Amino acid sequence: MRHRKTIGLLLFTLLALALLPPSEAMRPCANQLWPRFFYSGFDNGDTEGFILYPPTAWLPENGNTVLASQDNGCTDWVAAWLMDGFLWTDYILQASVQYKNGTCNNLGLMYRMRNLTQYYLFVLRDGTTASLIRYTNGVPDREESVPYAYQPDRWYVLRVEVAGDEHTAHVNGVPVLSWTDSGCPQGTGGLVAKGTHAWFDGVFVIVRPPLPPPLAQHNQEGIHQGE
Repeated sequence: MRHRKTIGLLLFTLLALALLPPSEAMRPCANQLWPRFFYSGFDNGDTEGFILYPPTAWLPENGNTVLASQDNGCTDWVAAWLMDGFLWTDYILQASVQYKNGTCNNLGLMYRMRNLTQYYLFVLRDGTTASLIRYTNGVPDREESVPYAYQPDRWYVLRVEVAGDEHTAHVNGVPVLSWTDSGCPQGTGGLVAKGTHAWFDGVFVIVRPPLPPPLAQHNQEGIHQGE
């Protein structure tokens, strides 16, 4: 009976947390058991929580309701990443994106980013392609792509889900790419663009924190025992 009450209390607490508006979601401490939430709609030009690089490449636009990347040419990525989260492992990162114009219109999501030389990208490229790319020491050393046509001045919802070595990338709720890769096991997330004037909005992150040691050990024993 006590066990049922404990489970009921836990489920009620999780449900209450999930129903919180994004703006009221907690910023948990490192040892918190609940999922970590982050949301930004860039209202009133607010970019709190992001590091913009280079700062001159990013500006609020559309009446201060979106974060816009400027066209810095096709050579270097510009990035806006979440300053928190370098130990994130399993999480979902989502954002709405559109490009206005550009010389090569690459735009998308950076995830499991350790620094500016080690990270993954999920990007729409050249109006024709969706790609997963792994960067190691600043050099792309793995890439998988599929044809994907997209148009300027239209919103697309990009989403990446990572759990262990499994990565899945979605556009508008439809999976388009997946792979198994362990090159960057942890890191924060963000927005990236190259050679385009693009808009980003509705950035959403939910992180599953690691289980504390006693629960992790019990979970692993259950797997071995076939529970």
